[in-house]
Amino acid sequence: MNIQQHARIEQIKKLSGSMRRLLSLIAGLLWLFWPVLGVLAFVICLPGNKAGPSVLEGVGILLLGVALLVLTQKTVRYSRDLMAHFSEGDIFNSRTLHTARKALLYSLTGLAIDMGFGIYSAFTPMPVSALEEHDTIASIFELTSKGFNGFMFFGLMFVMLWTLEIGRDLYEESELTI
Repeated sequence: MNIQQHARIEQIKKLSGSMRRLLSLIAGLLWLFWPVLGVLAFVICLPGNKAGPSVLEGVGILLLGVALLVLTQKTVRYSRDLMAHFSEGDIFNSRTLHTARKALLYSLTGLAIDMGFGIYSAFTPMPVSALEEHDTIASIFELTSKGFNGFMFFGLMFVMLWTLEIGRDLYEESELTI
């Protein structure tokens, strides 16, 4: 069956190609957060910063940042690969399914870590930092991470919707054939 005939599938292929290019740009921009994370690590672990978190808390915050950044980069990578499959019309096979599962797994893991840290920080009193700009850097990083992970999760759900639409169209066409 030639699935290229369906107008909706052609629209999805074009939109998938555009989303793949956008995800490539996002993947490149995410690499800029590694130096920000390095600066954040240096600022958190300043020896003279008595009002800030302890060294153990600072290492925990750094490890959280590294984990979230790695998970976000993996989610973007697999989502970009998924959009490449969709834009080529390569939808119903095990490679595409494997890519979608990986993207969803990394996205859900990032959201779970974000939620866990949110619950932890809600019930743990945090020391007030003497320098507010350090808190600003950490807040920007946290919001960006949550934004990317939320965006990726929403995007993956949207891709699943597309898959269901395509599957429905193919099912209806196969019913007509029978």
